[in-house]
Amino acid sequence: RHFLPRRTEEALRQAIEQFKKAVDADPSFAQAWAGMADGYALLPSYSEASVAEMSSEARAAAGRALALDPGLGEAHAAFGMVARLMGDVEEADREYRRAIELSPGYVTAHHWYGNFLATRGRHDESIAELQKALELDPLSLPVLNGLGSAYLFAARFDEAIRTFGKAVELDWGHPSAHLNLAETYDA
Repeated sequence: RHFLPRRTEEALRQAIEQFKKAVDADPSFAQAWAGMADGYALLPSYSEASVAEMSSEARAAAGRALALDPGLGEAHAAFGMVARLMGDVEEADREYRRAIELSPGYVTAHHWYGNFLATRGRHDESIAELQKALELDPLSLPVLNGLGSAYLFAARFDEAIRTFGKAVELDWGHPSAHLNLAETYDA
């Protein structure tokens, strides 16, 4: 999971490879299957990888995780991301809510659900989910970027600037933090 927050193609492929090594060593390691699903689900957003192909891989890995551990919220979050990628709004909403119900401390479930809600125009709910994710992991660049975007979508520009500014402070070399901050000033 170390590589997933970096949000580059290389880092996501490294994450997937590490999860593959983990499941090769222990095929019953449900968390590793769920992590692999996350990597596959994120890859199309950060590379030229096919949404259909990566969604299929993510769905298979998340399915394996749930077969091993039916109560694994992490796998439901991955299913939510796949549904979002494929445009199935109802399934995405249902899977994200199930992930949070099963694993209320799982940052990624709150993060991805908050991002999803922002794209649906549900600004207050989005911001609440992303604030919860940030409470759980206050140093997460992906969560900070998500929260900043939610503020931007809600036309809360000062809060967006502060949030993206914090992301830049945490990692000066993180390109999306700079891009998001610049776009906010341009809004």
